[in-house]
Amino acid sequence: MKAYQILSSFAIAGALFASNASAEPSVALAPMGAWTLKYSWSGASACTSGSATYSAVGINFAGGPTTGTFTIPTQGLSGTWASIGSEFALLFSSGSAAYGGDVLGKMGVGMNFNGSSAGCWFMYPGTAPAMVDVAAIFTADGTKK
Repeated sequence: MKAYQILSSFAIAGALFASNASAEPSVALAPMGAWTLKYSWSGASACTSGSATYSAVGINFAGGPTTGTFTIPTQGLSGTWASIGSEFALLFSSGSAAYGGDVLGKMGVGMNFNGSSAGCWFMYPGTAPAMVDVAAIFTADGTKK
């Protein structure tokens, strides 16, 4: 499955996080360069209740303006991304993990699934600070460490 093929599946999840559709810019900007991805595999109910715990990783985007590739060097992960308007999807090369949601300017937010687990994510431009996350038990693609 291609990243752009999962966009419609994530449109509903992305809409849950959009605070005001009229506030969307007329041209959504695709993420490029170094961003920070904060992800949780705590489950959808933890995400909606605010009790999700997050891990942070640096993610690098290339390509564009509507499709490209990404890498998460610290976890040895990579894949493809696609964007249609503000809708955004990540599809990992290994496994079945996919992230979907919205990227509006310098903020992205949505839900993630890997076939057996679900969670939520958000991201913003810039690199993640150096940190050790001893509580994290999953990599960004949902693989147990």
